[in-house]
Amino acid sequence: MRVFRQSGCKTWRVRFSVGLHKYDEPLGTRLKEVAESKAREMVRERELEAAGILPPKNQRETAQAPLKELLEKWLSVGLSPEVSRKHRAYSRNRPLTVFAECGWRFVRDVTAASFEATVSDLGI
Repeated sequence: MRVFRQSGCKTWRVRFSVGLHKYDEPLGTRLKEVAESKAREMVRERELEAAGILPPKNQRETAQAPLKELLEKWLSVGLSPEVSRKHRAYSRNRPLTVFAECGWRFVRDVTAASFEATVSDLGI
């Protein structure tokens, strides 16, 4: 791990490698002590991810986001602009209905058992 400041720049950066991956990340601070602390934490996190002990950061962030928010992001980015209003409405309403019926608020709540229990309760 190497914490350094590029010439002409006031903030610190870190360069390190974990396995075959090489990283060069800005630390966003002007204080060397803070930069070294952030760098140590960043290296620790990436090593735990590489070892499979910690899920990747994007998975951890997704697990914290409400399903409704994730659905809205998908509707705005994941659907083609040419999709009809009716298709967009179905794509929004059907999952929202499933989320409400199954009591799912976050990705971590989604399980096959909860879905099957809801389906059997509704008699579908």
